[in-house]
Amino acid sequence: MFETKIEVRYYETDMQQVVHHSNYLRWFEIIRTKLLEHLGLTMVDIENQGIYYVMKEAKVNYIKPVRYGELVTLGAKLVKYNGIRLVHHYELKVGNELRCTGETTLVTVRKDTMMPANFQKFNANMNQIIADSVEE
Repeated sequence: MFETKIEVRYYETDMQQVVHHSNYLRWFEIIRTKLLEHLGLTMVDIENQGIYYVMKEAKVNYIKPVRYGELVTLGAKLVKYNGIRLVHHYELKVGNELRCTGETTLVTVRKDTMMPANFQKFNANMNQIIADSVEE
């Protein structure tokens, strides 16, 4: 699982200094993008191939609140990929304590039509880099 750390910022919290639930999805995007960069790719690289990744489904399991000032370890791994659909699994921890898990499903679409597109047909090299990163 690829990991990065962030410190909870005040604006991400509510009046009780608990992270607002919407920020977990933003954090999923942060770690997902960093995972892609770790593989040597960027969203711009993929978009330059005429492809967008769009969100199809998101699941979040809130286990225990994350609070202002805490250092959060964001973890992500790609668990399924078939050229069109990408499924990522996420774990958010404070120290060794699991605070949240989640899963997102993204699909590849053509920039010009927004219709599903098989990335394997657009760039075999990039596709292979992504396919090789799948962890079960």
